Amino acid sequence: MSNSLFQLKRQNIIFWVPLLLAFFIPLYKKAVPPIIILWIIIWIFNGSYKNIYKYIGSLTFLILPVFYLIHAIFLINTRYSNLSVGLFDIQVKLSLLIIPFLFINTKTYSYKNIIYFFIAGVFTGSLFCIGNAIYNSGFSNMTWFFYTKLSFIHHPTYFAMFVSMASIFIYYELKNKISISLKVCYILILIWFCVFIFLLSSKAGIIAGFSAFLILVFYDLFKGKNIFLYSILILITASSFCFALKNNNRFASVNTALERSKNNVSTNESSAVRLLVWSSTINILKTDWLFGVGTGDIKEELCKEYKKNDYESALKERLNVHNQFLETFLGQGIVGLIWILLLFFYPLKIFWKNKDLVALLFLFICAINFLFESMLNNQAGVVFFAFFYSFFIFININKPANTE
Repeated sequence: MSNSLFQLKRQNIIFWVPLLLAFFIPLYKKAVPPIIILWIIIWIFNGSYKNIYKYIGSLTFLILPVFYLIHAIFLINTRYSNLSVGLFDIQVKLSLLIIPFLFINTKTYSYKNIIYFFIAGVFTGSLFCIGNAIYNSGFSNMTWFFYTKLSFIHHPTYFAMFVSMASIFIYYELKNKISISLKVCYILILIWFCVFIFLLSSKAGIIAGFSAFLILVFYDLFKGKNIFLYSILILITASSFCFALKNNNRFASVNTALERSKNNVSTNESSAVRLLVWSSTINILKTDWLFGVGTGDIKEELCKEYKKNDYESALKERLNVHNQFLETFLGQGIVGLIWILLLFFYPLKIFWKNKDLVALLFLFICAINFLFESMLNNQAGVVFFAFFYSFFIFININKPANTE
């Protein structure tokens, strides 16, 4: 009897731990590592490792862990003086190796419960941000309601990515048979998330979020569903997107950014600085494209290039590449580039076959953000990507009865 009770308690913990992680990823960074450690302990005691053999020959399963191992292997190409930097980098990326294994036996977790907890975490975090803005601004200094002053939990780009993903989950929940009161609640939260993305003022977030939503609506429109309703949604979303682009003062035109980067190498305007950083990265890759510069040497090589070209702002801030594809190419060479592209293109077949549009849009949102940020240099980006990438892989491998 006591043994059965122990088994029941253990199963309950196994059920709750990933839900807690989904909740705290967007809400509280410091809670994430202890939850992952707890998950590892429970995973070991539950004997989930015994089922590894079922997945060990699958590239779909191994693709994320191998990506991590590539970063670890390329420590060999790192100067001894930067070895600590390289070791810290692979420590930050450790979730890419661990979380896919933790999702073994994922059939014990409910798809809906994970998305509910994630939505709740994003919503709670957004309320904390607004509450903090109200408290600090006194409604007199409105800068507290925008960008980094608003998003004190995460960098605005990361938070906007979380909000975009949560919005997609809500959109699909609205298509299910739910009560009118719950549907109204979801609609209000969805409207709030759209407003919050605008307030976060992340260019990548606005582009990814509104584009993903448009894809969803167009998809339903072409499936022949309520044409009038979805036409209105497309009009509203497109108008909101244009409004955000026009009225968000952080959106400078590409031509303007190019002119600033050419004429003022000390500029600190984000778009212009990115262009300077990307041009520096490409210059280094001209000679180091094959093996890269090494996992720990990226910053040092970039700073040398910044100094050589008098890129004052980039040098002062010791900026990373601000593009995960280029960052991986620079650090791990052509092998790294090929593998990060595989991360996005290889799962497309299984997601498309299973008609898992949510998983496809997850890849889309991450790809857009990878273009503008080195997302895997930060715990928030790494854990979010590893968690939901593994989640969608296992959902599709195990083919649950209901993935929406």
